[in-house]
Amino acid sequence: RIRRYEADQLDVIGITFLPLEQREEVRRRHADDYTSAAGLKTGFVAFDVNRPPFDDARVRRAFVMTTDREALANGALGGYVGPATGGFVPPGMPGHWAGIGLAFDAEAARRLLAEAGYPKGAGFPPVGLLTCLAAEARAACVAAQWEDTLGVEVRWEALPWAEYLGRLSQDPPTLVDYTWAADYPDPDSF
Repeated sequence: RIRRYEADQLDVIGITFLPLEQREEVRRRHADDYTSAAGLKTGFVAFDVNRPPFDDARVRRAFVMTTDREALANGALGGYVGPATGGFVPPGMPGHWAGIGLAFDAEAARRLLAEAGYPKGAGFPPVGLLTCLAAEARAACVAAQWEDTLGVEVRWEALPWAEYLGRLSQDPPTLVDYTWAADYPDPDSF
């Protein structure tokens, strides 16, 4: 798509799903053409709540409360997105409720993990986190936050889109990094 755009074969391309480094390079190269607009989408990590250790709500809450969304949005994701603090429905859409998400609280997260039987991550099984190449920076950031704060091992893997989709249907991991975009501007699409 980029080559076709640069050859004047396309008038517009989206760069949202390019890996961050490539996105930055395209944005710099075409600074006069670049336009940013809000999108009705949410990036998230889904837990398989039927498999240990994420069958325990305390573990899930600990992981969520260890995710520093400000650092994720403004650091690892380069400020291209806003921090997800309003639940699953994105800002600008009816049903978004700012502040409904669990706040970043590393101490409370460590307490919850200890209550679940994993003090300082001791005995916590290694977990896999699957993502696509375009979201690699997000997965790396949250995995590092969880490892640093909770003392758990997260093995993340970034795949090309087609392989990622195949793995989701054939061999889904315990954790999946995903993005959902509204098919139409209504919270029902989420």
